[in-house]
Amino acid sequence: MRGRVWLLLPVACLAGCSEPAQWRPCAPGELPREDGTCAPAGIPPTRCGAGFVADGKSGCEPILPPEPCPKGLMAVPGDSECREVAPCGSGTWGNIPVGPGTQYVDASYAGAQSDGSAARPWTTIQAGVDAAAPDAVVAVAAGIYREFVHVEWKPVHLWGRCPSMTELALPAFKAGVTVRAVHAAGTEIHTLAIRGAGQGVYVSGSMDVTVDQVWIHHIADFDHEYVAGGIVVNDDGGPATVVLKGSLIEAAHQYGVFVRACDVAIESSVVRGTVPRPQEEDDEQQLGIGVGVWDHWQSGKRSWASVRGTVLERNANYGASVAGSDVLVESTVVRDTDPDADGEFACGLAARDGAYGGQPANVTVRSSVLERNRTIGAGVVGADLAVDSTVLRDTLIGLAATPDYEKGLPASLDVRQSLVERNGGSGVAVTGADATIESTIVRDTVGEPESGIGVGIWLARNPQNGWPGQAAVRGSVVEGNIWVGVAVYGSRATIESTVVRQTQTLHGGEDGEDEGIGGFGIVIAQSSAPVWRAAVALRASLVEKNHTAGVAVLGSDVLMSSTIVRDTLPDDDGHFGYGVTIGSHPSSGFRSSARLRDCLVEHSHGIGVEVTGSDATIESIVVRRTEPTEAEEQFGDGISVAAGRIAPAGRMVPATARIRGTRVEASARAALANFGASVIYAWNTFSCAQFDVDGEELYGVSPNFDHIGGNLCGCPVANAECVVGSARIGPPPRLPPPVEHEPPSTP
Repeated sequence: MRGRVWLLLPVACLAGCSEPAQWRPCAPGELPREDGTCAPAGIPPTRCGAGFVADGKSGCEPILPPEPCPKGLMAVPGDSECREVAPCGSGTWGNIPVGPGTQYVDASYAGAQSDGSAARPWTTIQAGVDAAAPDAVVAVAAGIYREFVHVEWKPVHLWGRCPSMTELALPAFKAGVTVRAVHAAGTEIHTLAIRGAGQGVYVSGSMDVTVDQVWIHHIADFDHEYVAGGIVVNDDGGPATVVLKGSLIEAAHQYGVFVRACDVAIESSVVRGTVPRPQEEDDEQQLGIGVGVWDHWQSGKRSWASVRGTVLERNANYGASVAGSDVLVESTVVRDTDPDADGEFACGLAARDGAYGGQPANVTVRSSVLERNRTIGAGVVGADLAVDSTVLRDTLIGLAATPDYEKGLPASLDVRQSLVERNGGSGVAVTGADATIESTIVRDTVGEPESGIGVGIWLARNPQNGWPGQAAVRGSVVEGNIWVGVAVYGSRATIESTVVRQTQTLHGGEDGEDEGIGGFGIVIAQSSAPVWRAAVALRASLVEKNHTAGVAVLGSDVLMSSTIVRDTLPDDDGHFGYGVTIGSHPSSGFRSSARLRDCLVEHSHGIGVEVTGSDATIESIVVRRTEPTEAEEQFGDGISVAAGRIAPAGRMVPATARIRGTRVEASARAALANFGASVIYAWNTFSCAQFDVDGEELYGVSPNFDHIGGNLCGCPVANAECVVGSARIGPPPRLPPPVEHEPPSTP
């Protein structure tokens, strides 16, 4: 009686295995919300940022003009048309909030004397600043002012009529407006334009400085001893804080905005077209960075910055660069970052540890879009990056993380409720770092130009220090990628409640030798140099409609439970289409170790579950409808266990399998096939196969069966004792090992 109850338990589990929703709160590709409902992967429409709209495809689109804005015009998320930075109003002073104590400036005034009144204005901005009382308005009329302005001993509110009519033109390398020292705290700069050589606005030692509706453009660089840029904020003169809002910074050299050891908030602004500073002989690489936020080069003091409702576009090398500092990017677009004329690296957002202090950067990107950034959308080296409700697309690598191996500093990547699509070599590439990928869609990775490979999620050891990657992938969808959906090489991962589907075979690449092969759903393999095993727990997931193999394990370890693998297709030549393959590595001979429990493997081609030169425990699974391969029109084994062989030496690698409480149905050839391996099996049912249990000699080794009992065979009902026979059938061919493709270098 006890034996009969023991037999019924797996059968009940198997019924649930094919329908995970019956015993789990949410289906694969979903995670439970706090209210008990299930949230699908991707960005919820309510999480699109201000100025963005849901696209109906689990992503968000920014509301922006369809074409780039011309010089002097701007658009931030929410603007459907290009507009001026600020309106000019009417009259000499336009919309400037003038009042008692206002100092008036008008370069066109030709009177004999100036006293700062509207009737007798100053003719230079500096004269107005010098004459103003603390917190007084300095109103500047239309005109070109060829001077430098210094605010040091008091705060002033500097207003131009409008950027298109009021311009500060710099005659030499120097800051257009310098706000320096503690006494200038609270200074404001509004509605004017700055262009010329050096820096547009320089702030140091002053708190609560506001730069509002300012157009800073064509800031050239003629002195390499100083940082060039549109706005430069550093602590040479003491701590400083700046709010930049509603402004346009374009065509600056080196930096659009540079922050060192200070705090800056950027709101509703555009930083575009930053270019590398002119390079002199023996110069190090000169970069064109949209926004740079760095720690102090000596003290290691961190900067803090927020970037909200902003567009960073068409900058050279980096849209934003963060070193040893803390940054929040929200409701922002970072796009079209491109290499300079020398073809150097281009990254939408890059973060790394501090150059001298060694402290990691900490960056959060939320409700934003990063697109068409040539090399990497967002990447970290020895730093921490959190991405939430964000789209990353049309870049060589969408997201990348790696440690700083020279300093021994780790890196981490946390991605939630996001969309990573249409990137090149990898959607997400993690080498030697920690990653959490939750409720995220990674899809349609198109393949890099040289190899054609476009892996959805790539997790590997760092090649320099050997650190393994570690990842948790939960409630996510990985679909429509090229070559491999999820690749784990020499690293550790948990894949839970995730869908991996429709991985495409390889097309393109320079040599074309690998055309039409691959399309693996999940690959779990040892790293090649040095050799390290991978280890993966795959739970409550769905792996479907992939090519060549649904799950492939090579010289590594896997625990696979409550997972469905179905509709695995052959490659383009009609070969393979295995549901799950567990094999030894063909060169090292390392055996895989696998445990499959409470799973469903159905509608595979060639083999449902293959164990070759490895060890597997198979408990309470269903394998059904294994069809022949399309090219050979043969094979079709539900479970195949075979000895392996190491090339080129030819050494045989034994295989073992323990199979219990499992049901194999409708196999085109054998329900269970043993080729020179050792199989222990009990309490299984094998029904409606051409051969129920088949044993064949392989590499001179006879098959070994240990039949404990309780195994039933037959068709249409499995009610007879299983008999081992030999039908003189051959083992199916081994899969070609997936290459350990290296993603491009991280920033």
